[in-house]
Amino acid sequence: MNHLHIHLPYKKLVENIELVRKRRLDLEIYLNADTLDTVTGTDIERLKGYLDYLPSVTFHAPFIDLSPGGVDRLVREVTLKRFLQLIDIALILRPKAIVFHPGFNKWRFHGHKDEWLTNSIKTWSIILEKTEPLKCLIAIENIFEEDPSTLESLVNHIPSGRFGICFDIGHFNIFSKADIMEWVKRLSNQIKELHLHDNNGLSDDHLAIGDGNIDFHGFFKMLKETSVNPLLTIEVHTIEAIERSIAKMPELLAIIE
Repeated sequence: MNHLHIHLPYKKLVENIELVRKRRLDLEIYLNADTLDTVTGTDIERLKGYLDYLPSVTFHAPFIDLSPGGVDRLVREVTLKRFLQLIDIALILRPKAIVFHPGFNKWRFHGHKDEWLTNSIKTWSIILEKTEPLKCLIAIENIFEEDPSTLESLVNHIPSGRFGICFDIGHFNIFSKADIMEWVKRLSNQIKELHLHDNNGLSDDHLAIGDGNIDFHGFFKMLKETSVNPLLTIEVHTIEAIERSIAKMPELLAIIE
């Protein structure tokens, strides 16, 4: 396991750029729809200049209202437009991975699972083609999935070494009905990135590691038994939670080293 990325929305990154530079943080930059509509090429070039310490960078794509496997053609077109806007920025900052939400929810797609899969394959095939110059990973994140079957089916239908899973242990803790051993066993060969944050299994609080009920030690012991070597991202929502999560990582990394 290599760099430890810190998830920061673009606006928060810019607001805290001096702290980021001082700490020489590796980054996962979240660009939401408003950012994509307002940020300019000059803004991105300026940010690139601030990142002159050459951090490892990944991106998190916008997701609210978007549906890459949606039944409605126009919704898919808007989704693809947002993703292509993101890729334009990626061509400047050259992230090593981009995390996307797959948009699957069993309640929304009841009776349309096969259509969701077919449409998803079309969308991700375009994204892989457009990101080919970057050679970056495309990582699809578990959200509302109760078991790994839908994501497993998706990655099995897209035979690319650049396409895989971002396993979010916080989302797993809230929504999954399958145990974590099943997720790791069925997806370990496809896990490209981990999102690390805590909660108490009730809401998506994005707490500091250790502030909820997730067994991170047990999870890392499980990872040690696999050949998985994912990117690591702390995805908490305050600077203070970032600092406390970073402080927890040495003992977790020691488990797998």
